[in-house]
Amino acid sequence: LEARLLEASASALNLCGRRPEAAAARDEAIRLARKARDQGLLGRLIWARAHGSLGPTAEVMADVEMALTILREHGLPRDRAVAANELAVRRMQLGDPAAAEPFFLESVRGFRSVGDRQWEGVGLCQMAILRLERGRYDEARAVVAEAVRLASEEHGWNLSAMASQVSGHLAHIEGDLAQARAAFGRAIEIYRRVAYPRF
Repeated sequence: LEARLLEASASALNLCGRRPEAAAARDEAIRLARKARDQGLLGRLIWARAHGSLGPTAEVMADVEMALTILREHGLPRDRAVAANELAVRRMQLGDPAAAEPFFLESVRGFRSVGDRQWEGVGLCQMAILRLERGRYDEARAVVAEAVRLASEEHGWNLSAMASQVSGHLAHIEGDLAQARAAFGRAIEIYRRVAYPRF
């Protein structure tokens, strides 16, 4: 119970910009989860520590890999999907899309299995970007279409914005500049309206 309270405290401190205090609370929660042998909580806490860190350093990568390993055995399906997505994103930051793709696929399947359509769509958008960057346009087009379909079902503003943004990239690559402008315009409008009203 104390570890869970510290986890909540660490999240709140992080949101308030008090990162050193959040890190200390999270480290103490990790120590307590290890002591209590609560593997599911331990995996989530290690993931949270990595998620709150900047850049794909060796330490961050080790944390994400450890979190996913623990959560595959002891975590809830959504927690596994979140950790797989984190590892995919970090591998992309390292410039290793080939290593990232299986983790994007794992995360999309995991989010789908628990009915989390918003994050399934976000994962699809991320996978589409990866495929576009690797020149796999036909595969990217199919993934973008699925993400746009999910976005049309109103599964959250961030999915709608990401799907529009990725659609714009695809249209630009295909030479349809009018469609690209329209898609980027939709993404910007969503970000202005919801996420960054001062933008």
